[in-house]
Amino acid sequence: MSNLEPRIEAVRVKYGLEVSDFWQIKQNKQWVCKHSALEIVAVKANVEWLPPMIIEKDAENLLTSMIVTGKMGDRIEWATGETNKTNYSVVGKQPAYPWAMSEKRAKDRVVLKLVGIHGLVYSEDEMPSKQDEQEQPTKSQPITSPKPYTDLIEDMKKCKFRDDMVRWWGDSECKELRAALHQDWRLALRDEWKKHHDSLPERNDNFPGSGISDASGRELHNVEG
Repeated sequence: MSNLEPRIEAVRVKYGLEVSDFWQIKQNKQWVCKHSALEIVAVKANVEWLPPMIIEKDAENLLTSMIVTGKMGDRIEWATGETNKTNYSVVGKQPAYPWAMSEKRAKDRVVLKLVGIHGLVYSEDEMPSKQDEQEQPTKSQPITSPKPYTDLIEDMKKCKFRDDMVRWWGDSECKELRAALHQDWRLALRDEWKKHHDSLPERNDNFPGSGISDASGRELHNVEG
């Protein structure tokens, strides 16, 4: 059963979104919606987009802003989208896409205005990156995994042997990405590491008695994140 605010629930039902497309921030109870869900709304609502108006352009310093205008039937709404070093950051070697983020934020705001729930709901792309500001998952209100976590899981699954897992965990880039995660996600990653590690075989050329499996297991439990 949905526990969404009634006006949000009406929009969710009208455009066929999932309850899991929404969640609440723990501290202020603000509702947030996935960007992908708002893209679905834009398509189903036949939103027409006008060319954006660029206001600021210094992508090298992550500073971008634009005005985007959308039309839905007789209604027209516009909104700004922006990035700067206080609301957009890049972790490790992750590529920067400030223009794409500015566009996503602007379009999401326009969609929310057109369907009448802007102010009640914000897009995930304009929310703080700190995971401790986001509500913990419940059965009816799942949380979206942060991108560094999903990237790490995807990369980890490429390991085929247990000693590969040990080297991967100790890699400097892996450590840097882990350090950017909230503690809850670091703990979740450790659990996934252990499960995947235990499911893998030893490499055939491991010398007898090397004890990679046991040693790595003990090492992991002594590592923060």
